[in-house]
Amino acid sequence: MKKKFYLGITAALFVAALFSYSSVSPVGKTNSPLDGNSCTQCHQGSTISNQDNWISSNIPASGYIAGETYTITASGNHSSAVKFGFEITAENETAKQGTFVITNATETQFAFGDNNFVSHTSDGNTPIDGVKTWTFDWIAPAAGTGDLTFYAAFNSANGNGQNTGDIIFSSELAVTEDVSSKIEENSNLKISITPNPTSEKIILKSDLTIQDIKLIDFSGKLISNFSNVNSNSKEIRVESLSKGIYFLIIKGEGFQKTEKVIVK
Repeated sequence: MKKKFYLGITAALFVAALFSYSSVSPVGKTNSPLDGNSCTQCHQGSTISNQDNWISSNIPASGYIAGETYTITASGNHSSAVKFGFEITAENETAKQGTFVITNATETQFAFGDNNFVSHTSDGNTPIDGVKTWTFDWIAPAAGTGDLTFYAAFNSANGNGQNTGDIIFSSELAVTEDVSSKIEENSNLKISITPNPTSEKIILKSDLTIQDIKLIDFSGKLISNFSNVNSNSKEIRVESLSKGIYFLIIKGEGFQKTEKVIVK
């Protein structure tokens, strides 16, 4: 009797898990090299097939600029899809890169709260004529990160409430870092940051008017965003930050510069 009872609980949990994925995907299912898994780990169906142009962006051909915000679009297309799910990440050979920003919380979210992955919601998984598109933002990582790739897995589900008969696709988008433009923009700009290293605050001074400042950590995660500075100086408190290396992305009219800050 107990054995049947335990089997019933197991089956119920399995079904609950299946339905929960219609509202968000599990973390690490993008088919990227660092993740090593995709939707096929849970969904039985066709093998993964790579699709061109299912991931797109407004990152120019010259590459991304550190700290800049870009719009990323993921779009699945399969005529028999009743439901469409997805999960996307960005990484280089060693780590996840950049910071995703949810711009449409109705249809997209971080996969189980992990901001290295964007996924669908329960209100964002219904295709129209087999097509489903999601958009969100991505803040480019620190200068010197170099080339990276967006990886995504898509699940074209048949809507039978089971994990069988689905079709899993994958797609990639490789981007480069725009190093040349960054050097050109920074060449005539003088900026001082004192004290550095610091444990309490820094005073940033520039010979040109500063408009915006982003403070990001070593992994490229946005820590603070100071907009409409419109001054040649800015005080930034850092006593609440963990010890380590951070970067300031400093922008003004006609210039952008990245500076390293050490919090001790």
